[in-house]
Amino acid sequence: MSNVQITDPFFAKAIADISANNTLFFTPKQLLYFLDNRLRKNPKSISQLGWLSPFLAINFVTSLTIFIPLIVNLAFIIFFYESSKSTKLNLVSRKQNARNLQIIGGILLVVGILLSLVSNSFRLFVIFVVIGMLPIYLGTRQIGRIELLIQDFLISESQVKDWLDRWQQINGSILKIWSLD
Repeated sequence: MSNVQITDPFFAKAIADISANNTLFFTPKQLLYFLDNRLRKNPKSISQLGWLSPFLAINFVTSLTIFIPLIVNLAFIIFFYESSKSTKLNLVSRKQNARNLQIIGGILLVVGILLSLVSNSFRLFVIFVVIGMLPIYLGTRQIGRIELLIQDFLISESQVKDWLDRWQQINGSILKIWSLD
């Protein structure tokens, strides 16, 4: 199959739901849209603020050196930026990843400015302002562009047709499918 996990019970429920318990006809294309919509409802991504605790813990533990937190922060920034551009995630997940970028930027600015004031280091101040403003800028830019990004199907039309054919062979049931061919 593909990178999407579809179980028999999931597929059976989808067919029952789209056909209103086998009382309505549907096209393979309608099933494709229906399955894609169902799969997008529960994306596998870091959502809300579940990433915040590990982010803060890693930064606190590695705060003795300056280069390791910079690398960790850049890794988080790259991850959330790429996730906010992903065509495999739904609109809500992409917006949340863009907001996560803004949150990282805010944390870096506040902590960095405080650390630079305590250590009386202008270099540290400049580094943290630049690194803090980068994710804020990227997140704000992505929030404005997210609705312009295309959204790919998680599964292909041929996969849906294959699944329907196999489903009919295994279950021996005739589904009410309209063929537009």
